[in-house]
Amino acid sequence: MKSWDGIGSAGNDVWKIQADGSTLLQTTFSNVPLSFWSFFSGNWRQSYPGSYPGGNFPLKWGAVESNSLGFSYYGDSVYHFNFTVPHTADTLTFGFSGSGLEGSSNESWGLDNVRVTTQHVNIEEDIVSDITLPGADPGGQPVTFAITTAPTQGALTGAGPTFTYTPNLDYNGQDTFGYTVSDGGITTPVSNVVVLIDPVDDAPIFDTVADVTVDEDSGEATFTITGVGGGGASDEAAQTVSLVATSFATARVPNPVVTGTGDTRTVTFTPIPDAAGAVTAVVTATDTGENVESGGPSGGIHINTKSQQFAITVTALNDAPEFDAIADVTMDEDAAPAPITITGVGTGGGADEASQTVTFTATSDREDIVPVPTFSGSGDTRTLTFTPVAEANGSAIITVTAT
Repeated sequence: MKSWDGIGSAGNDVWKIQADGSTLLQTTFSNVPLSFWSFFSGNWRQSYPGSYPGGNFPLKWGAVESNSLGFSYYGDSVYHFNFTVPHTADTLTFGFSGSGLEGSSNESWGLDNVRVTTQHVNIEEDIVSDITLPGADPGGQPVTFAITTAPTQGALTGAGPTFTYTPNLDYNGQDTFGYTVSDGGITTPVSNVVVLIDPVDDAPIFDTVADVTVDEDSGEATFTITGVGGGGASDEAAQTVSLVATSFATARVPNPVVTGTGDTRTVTFTPIPDAAGAVTAVVTATDTGENVESGGPSGGIHINTKSQQFAITVTALNDAPEFDAIADVTMDEDAAPAPITITGVGTGGGADEASQTVTFTATSDREDIVPVPTFSGSGDTRTLTFTPVAEANGSAIITVTAT
């Protein structure tokens, strides 16, 4: 601030400085001659109260400061005041007002070396964020930004005033970096930026589940899921994780069952008998963290689930054909035989074998008693016909084979 009160009729200079409406300085300046001849000798003294909110300043003698501002008057003086203003909002407004001023040519104010000692920036875990640093030249000259101290828990890219900050994966807490601003002639002192990184709940984790192949009708099958955990950093280590498995084709493979605790789980499933084909299934892990929007400054989302699809392939095997049991036959020698009806004839297996056809053959271990029988018919009922040898008697074993 520069002031020259002279001996005019406007009265003493009264200056008032405010920051966001709060008064930092309101005091009176005056030029006091040491004697009548001081006006001609330059021995004028600028005076004002020796203290003010935020500090104090010794009296200045005009003889010392005379003509320091390039004016032809004595008693002009430059005063430097230092104020620290705690502030958290995005903008800070300074106000200056004065009374008793005799002329703007030798009475004015100026704002110089404004420095944000520490700037706080709030972001969220695992979210890349832009940070715009304050700094400009009052005269409008272009300025450059230089990072003097790099962050330790993330990385900065860019040339300023906007830098891109990428936090280390899963880190939350506090990080710091320093920077300066230069207009090519003057470089500001180092300002520090404190990056406050809020935690965000990470999705649980587990290793990739491989596709599974089993044979039709092979019964119960199992496999393991490894690497199960809550995800994130140590702040999520206490979370518990549950896993469920879902089948999208329960007519072939019902929903698998997941058992176990800790970082390894066992998955058990049993395909439906005679069913074959490909089945899509999904494993979903859920931890005890949150699963909502964070409401934080970066618009992060708390995630407590992770899902992965995998395939279960049931390889088709050709089942044996089927028919109902054939009862033993007893008859008298030379009696007329009655045809035998075979029921329940089918291809066996599931729908994948429904288009197959079934044929019958037979053998006799005593063709001298009962020659090889013959078959007729189609579908699920067939007729077996045999004619014993005349005047032959005894036992004959007939073996019926369906193909």
